[in-house]
Amino acid sequence: MDALSIAARNRRLSQRRRAKNGVKLTVYRGSMGLGPNIGLDILDLSDTGIRMLVRVQLKLKEEIVVELLGVGQGRPIKLPSQIAWSVDAADGVYCVGASFQHRLRYSDLQKLV
Repeated sequence: MDALSIAARNRRLSQRRRAKNGVKLTVYRGSMGLGPNIGLDILDLSDTGIRMLVRVQLKLKEEIVVELLGVGQGRPIKLPSQIAWSVDAADGVYCVGASFQHRLRYSDLQKLV
């Protein structure tokens, strides 16, 4: 495979990375950040979005609030987001991709990945 075909396949704005061990994920439906936590696990993260596992099926363009708490952080980072895609995973779990409404600051990203 040449570099041109690899670049054509990966059109993401930012490189996805694995979150550090101990980073806690909380996900709420809606833009208010209320209700039960539907987040299960982080699969990967970038400054523009997240791929994660959630408990319930989410619709395309549905608004959510993602909270990420790194080890040693006092308060979680709250990221209003929008669902970009969603697929069924095993055992009633859903794998979703969400784009953040605002880019994650570089200093915050370094605490998480």
